[in-house]
Amino acid sequence: MLPLTMLVHNNAQNATTNLVPNQLLSGLELVITPDLAMGTENLTVELRIDQPRQRRVQVTKALNAAANSKSLSTNMFQYGQKVWLEAKNLALLYGLVKLTPRCHRPFLISQVMSPVTYKLVLPH
Repeated sequence: MLPLTMLVHNNAQNATTNLVPNQLLSGLELVITPDLAMGTENLTVELRIDQPRQRRVQVTKALNAAANSKSLSTNMFQYGQKVWLEAKNLALLYGLVKLTPRCHRPFLISQVMSPVTYKLVLPH
C-alpha cells in the first residue's frame, strides 16, 4: 500500500511550486491507471478503469461545490440570549481537575461577532 501512496503523492502537483515531484526527479510522470486511448476489447477491464475515473470526477465536483458554496452557517445563538460558558480551555485555580465545573453559570450575549464567536457579559 505504501508504494501506491508514494506514487499518488509524488504524482500530485505541488501547490507552491506548481511542479510534479516525479517529473522533477525522473523526468517522467508515471501513469497510475492505464490509458483508455490504447483501447481494449475486454469490457470488464474498461469498466474497471472507467468507474474509478467517474467516481473521481463526481468527488471532485462535490468537493468544489462544497468549497465554493457561499452559504454561511446560521448563528446558533442570538443577541440577548443566555448561554453557559464551557470551562474546557479556561485556566482556573482549582485544586483537582476532576472536581472543576465543566460549565459556568449562564452569561448574557452582548454581541454576535461571527457564527461561532460571541461576546459575553462577564462579572467584574
